[in-house]
Amino acid sequence: MPTNSSPSRAAGPISLFETPDPPRPLVVGLERADYTKGIPERLAAVRRAYGRGIHFSYAGVAAPTRSGVPAYENLAHDVEAAADAASAAARANGCLFTHVHRSIPWVEVVGLQRDADVIFTSSLADGMNLVPLQAVIAQSLRPAGERAVIVTGKGAGVASAFAGFEQDGLVTVDPLDPAAMDATLRAAVTGELPRVSDRLIAAVRSRDARAWATRFLNDLEEARC
Repeated sequence: MPTNSSPSRAAGPISLFETPDPPRPLVVGLERADYTKGIPERLAAVRRAYGRGIHFSYAGVAAPTRSGVPAYENLAHDVEAAADAASAAARANGCLFTHVHRSIPWVEVVGLQRDADVIFTSSLADGMNLVPLQAVIAQSLRPAGERAVIVTGKGAGVASAFAGFEQDGLVTVDPLDPAAMDATLRAAVTGELPRVSDRLIAAVRSRDARAWATRFLNDLEEARC
């Protein structure tokens, strides 16, 4: 495993698993490169955190989607500019920063979700956003005291579907509120927020697609009677 301590944006997938010396909290951003995901807003918060001297490593992956659509090409330019600014801030702060615009193997997705200390999602609006739920299950492989904080945009369905779990490691934030983004990221990195709990893990496991389908079909049956 490489141990180069300089920040990088162009390195290959293995760089996403680099370990700085000394070890620092790992913040992970992981989603499709879609305008609903709030990627520039999140990268701006990461840049500001580095500018304030907060030390952490960042690994970001934005999987390409809808190639050839002008609006998405414009988004790619915005993300590129935000990532360049965050990378420069990380370098000035002596921290590792990696952001790649490509799909990565599923085993690496799970590895990032498992190893992260903060899962930082920031959807502006989303039907559900499965990344936080996947991360909860991946984090269940770790001891309770070593699990991550999962941050999700308040406009994502997961924020309403799992309302009431804020003290169980699922924290909501307004991606359009820079002050809230800054405060939430800082608190997550410095260990001031609750980590993923057994209660949240149990809730995610019990509210899977099969449970939803069963409930939906039962509702249909009741409506037919």
